[in-house]
Amino acid sequence: MPPTTALILIHPRELLRLGLSSVFKGQAGIKVSGDGSTAKDAQKLVKQHEPNLILLYDQLDDKDSFDLAKQLKESNPDLRIVMLGVQDNTTYMARAASAGVHDYLLEGSTGRQILDTIRDTAARKPPSPASSYGKVLASMRDRSSNPAVDLTPRELQVLRHVGYGLSNDEIARSMGISVETIKEHVQNILRKMGVQDRTQAAVWAVKQGLV
Repeated sequence: MPPTTALILIHPRELLRLGLSSVFKGQAGIKVSGDGSTAKDAQKLVKQHEPNLILLYDQLDDKDSFDLAKQLKESNPDLRIVMLGVQDNTTYMARAASAGVHDYLLEGSTGRQILDTIRDTAARKPPSPASSYGKVLASMRDRSSNPAVDLTPRELQVLRHVGYGLSNDEIARSMGISVETIKEHVQNILRKMGVQDRTQAAVWAVKQGLV
């Protein structure tokens, strides 16, 4: 029999937490070890229960959820995080990917979809490439060239991250290189494209369908 997955639920609304708990009630191999409404609750519960997995809302009231995810992953490398969001927001998903989030669900997901995602995450299966999150992950990893602009494959990859609205720190975490190197890439991108700032570069990336 496979080991039981200890799961923590973090959502500011109690009704949603109760609904999520009901999805996992009686499910073999999954145990809800605790739930809470804030980032402080999340930090306390992770320290107290040492869970395998946390289902984390992407808009907490007391702390940026993506910063929290990054901190939780840094202090608990084996912890798997699934984020739960209200809308299909690619910038949020890109920030989640940069923070080390394994998968991303929407509140409109069915109980079966939620349960399957938690089981797949516990089994360390990658997100579905057909899902919105899977597509964002693929885009962020893409180093293919584009004839519309004279950028190296690495610079084009950085541009895709810029197009998602990520900061230099977030891009560096996502790509596993230094912030200084990212800054240099961004400067080269702006110069080659002949634009004034990263906002103009991001708009171009969106219009070109790079993100």
